[in-house]
Amino acid sequence: MERYERTPGAQSRAPELLTRRMLPAGVLEAASKRQPVLLVALHPQCTCSVATMHALRRIVEQSRVPATIVLLMYTPQHLPEGWTQGERLRRAFEPLHPRVIEDTNGRWAAGLGARTSGEVVLYSPDGRLLFQGGITNGRGHEGASAGADLLELAMQSQERTAWTPRIFGCALFPAEHGA
Repeated sequence: MERYERTPGAQSRAPELLTRRMLPAGVLEAASKRQPVLLVALHPQCTCSVATMHALRRIVEQSRVPATIVLLMYTPQHLPEGWTQGERLRRAFEPLHPRVIEDTNGRWAAGLGARTSGEVVLYSPDGRLLFQGGITNGRGHEGASAGADLLELAMQSQERTAWTPRIFGCALFPAEHGA
């Protein structure tokens, strides 16, 4: 069990610049041009998603940097509506007032290079990539982590982090589960 908790998920590279085509119509237009854009890919059935949201909430509160937060909630195409509406996860992200997008088959997450639930991507107000990676120390683990520290630093400095922290969560795409 411990080995599973410490095994990171797959990672890819996020695009260097955030463009309108990378998100559903209207998402970036609604974002403040003076705020960084924080994107989080989540699998709503992954228990690690709650830990990611608790970590994100601490980071946003501690950094005191207003950000446009967008949750890309993975949704398989043929599942019933409401599949993504877990109460525990909703309570974890609700205080952040994010824009929640039901991401059918992970289309938008894939465009950002996200392959694992809990992947966080931060772009500056002018669209430059500042951070990409995970913000927990293990699957479902809450508390301090190097990734959380780096994200907070990137938010405050608006400078890119040199290291990409590992992501601990479920695969967003069934093929990466081996299914």
